[in-house]
Amino acid sequence: MSQARLGRRDLEAIAQGLREAVDHDYLRYRVRSVEYPRRGCGGVPIVVPFGGHAVFIDAKALLPHISPLAYPGQALACALYLEGGSAAARSGR
Repeated sequence: MSQARLGRRDLEAIAQGLREAVDHDYLRYRVRSVEYPRRGCGGVPIVVPFGGHAVFIDAKALLPHISPLAYPGQALACALYLEGGSAAARSGR
């Protein structure tokens, strides 16, 4: 097994990222930004509880006309991208 070596700039970038990722103000911002849609989702069914990194839309409940075998989550992810350029990932069942 070979040993990978990182340059000084790479290590400094990793250290800066770690400092930012554990900053309390940043973490508070992340959690609050995810909580924001809960206040006004306009009737879009969402999965609760919220995490600190994402809001999950219940695609099966939102798109009941799409059979589970036709992958409503994937259809929603594609529609979000086509309509708004928002990259979404399908997850769950």
